[in-house]
Order: sequence, then structure tokens, then C-alpha cells
Amino acid sequence: MLVFVAFSCDTDVEKLIVQVPQEDISFSNSFQANYLIDTSTPDAVALELSWNLCSFGPSKALVRHRILGSIHADFSTIDFESPGQTANSFQLSNKELFALGEKMGLDNDPSTTDGQGSPNNKGILYYRVESFVGDISAVHAVRKASAPAGLHIELVEVNICKEMALSEWALVGSFNNWNVVAPVVYPFLTTNTENVFAGALSINDQGFKITVRDGSWSKGYAYGGTYGKLVQDSGMDPVIPAAAGHYLVTIDLSSLTYSLEKASLYGLVGPATVNSWNGPDYKFVPNECKAGTFVVKNVPLLSDVFYIRVNDNWTTSYSLGDKGEGTFRINPGVGAQGIPVNEAGNYDVILNMNDFTYQLIKL
Repeated sequence: MLVFVAFSCDTDVEKLIVQVPQEDISFSNSFQANYLIDTSTPDAVALELSWNLCSFGPSKALVRHRILGSIHADFSTIDFESPGQTANSFQLSNKELFALGEKMGLDNDPSTTDGQGSPNNKGILYYRVESFVGDISAVHAVRKASAPAGLHIELVEVNICKEMALSEWALVGSFNNWNVVAPVVYPFLTTNTENVFAGALSINDQGFKITVRDGSWSKGYAYGGTYGKLVQDSGMDPVIPAAAGHYLVTIDLSSLTYSLEKASLYGLVGPATVNSWNGPDYKFVPNECKAGTFVVKNVPLLSDVFYIRVNDNWTTSYSLGDKGEGTFRINPGVGAQGIPVNEAGNYDVILNMNDFTYQLIKL
């Protein structure tokens, strides 16, 4: 193909005849057998592509280049396109390769798999370089493309911490008159380990059981005969023994085990809560995704104020912070301003003890 390209400066006109190069264009850089793509360094250079220059005829012809990427070997779709440039090299970053990997269904979540049950963090991306003169979008643009190069990529898997959520399970015992739906509810929250759940419990010395949170008693777990063991049982006995105190409770329903850890439990108290000043308080569970933060889920709150205290006791307590809503302060003293709830409803409450801030999330 021959194409006339005209250049004009005032009255001077210069015509150039350009043609498709006879020589091939190909990548001149070496390729690794596999590229590890780490999203913790998104802007890091994963690969620098370079290629040979070829002649389109006149030396004055302005030759530009672009990199095209596809998730298909036949380039039936163009999924990446770089801007035109005169340099014959181009750097691809981790985030650019990761984005193309996502388009072909890859991810860096170790909990997901492909249709065959294998990790879906590996694949092949295809790139080629295209050199051209003139307007690349023109019908008769003069261009020359390289053969595709396949890049084998592997996305570095990251253990993504999933937000804790209400599970179907809750604690029940004489502390709530064996009525799992009566305030205060002691629910278990999901963790990032399947079938492992976390809860918080202030208890007398009469033990507890585990049952479904809806109050139907259709399923439940009881004492397995020795400390740390559970048995599946929808009846009332045997009760899981525990001395009076404040505990973090962890259950593993795959291995039928439980653990009790004595702890200082943060709780909600005050006129915005169901039990007002009398307690027991709605207990927070440590947030496994961020150290120093604590969460309580689906708490019914009135349009009023609440306070935070430890182990149903005022020895250590918290009220509204000096910087106003969203902050709290420790041991404020009698008459301190409570933390306001502007609209009645059910809330998730998150405490951050690292910076003394809180979040009220209306459900």
C-alpha cells in the first residue's frame, strides 16, 4: 500500500509517499516464564516491552507506536490500548496487568476458584505492538503490527479480611431467661474462617447453650462432656459450664469445639438502649480485620444518647468526645454528654480504640 502524506507550511507543500514496511516488527525484550502481579505495589513496573523500528519510506515520516492488549489470542477484543508514542519501548505496571487479568475472570482472593475447583489467579494475556503513520483511526492508515506475545501472569493471592456479619447462632442461658430473642441478644458473628463464629458474653455461673438466633430452637449445641467439646443437641441439656464472668466465646462447628477467654468487654448502656441504665449491656466483639476496633451488630437504639462502659461497670466508661459526634473520651465523670442517636432504629456500631472514634451505621 502506498499513501501520500502532505505537509503544508504557509505556501510550501511537501508530499511524502509512505508504504507498509517489508520487514517484520517484533518484541526485542526477553519474557519471563511467569509474572507475579502484586497489587500491594500497583505502580511498580512489571514488564518493559521494546521492539525494533522499521521503515515506512521517507525519513521525515512521523512513525508512532501503540501497545494493544487482549484476553484473547486472536485479539477478537482489544482490552488495552496505550496512547500513540514515538519511543519504541513501553512499560506495563502491575495494576495494568491486574486490570486485564480481572477482565478474564482472574482474582487474588484465595477463597475463590474456577469452574474446575482450581485457583483462578493464573492466566495468559496477549500483547502486540502496532507501528503506524498518520491517523490510526483512518480507514487506510498505514500500519504494521507484530505477532502477539503471550504473558503468563499469576496474581499474588491476598487474604482479604471480610467484614464480620451476624450469623444464625446466638448464646442463651439463665442470663437471658433462656429466651434467645429477648434483649439483650448475644449473637455470634461470622469470622474469616468457615464455620467459626465469635461472640461476647457476660454470664452468671449457670452456664449457657448455643442455638439459632431466631428463637425456634430448631438446632443447637450443648456441652460435649469435657471442656472445649460441643455436641449437637436441640434440647436443654447438658449446659456448657462456665464460672461467672465476662468472656469472648469462639465456636468451631466443623470440629465441634468452643473456647472461653476472659476479657474486658465494651458495652452500650444508657437511655438510647433497650435496658436503659440497668444493663446488661450490648457487648462488642473484637473486629478481626483491624486490631483495636470492636463491633456490635443490629442493636436497637432509641433517639437518645448512650454511653460505653466495660464489663457492665462504670469504673471505665466513655462519653461523647470533645470534638463532637464521631469521637468519644474516657472516664468523663458524672454529667458528661452521652453519644447521640439522632434517629431511632437498628444500628451497627464500630468502636476504634486506636483513635477514640466511632461509627453508627443505620440498617
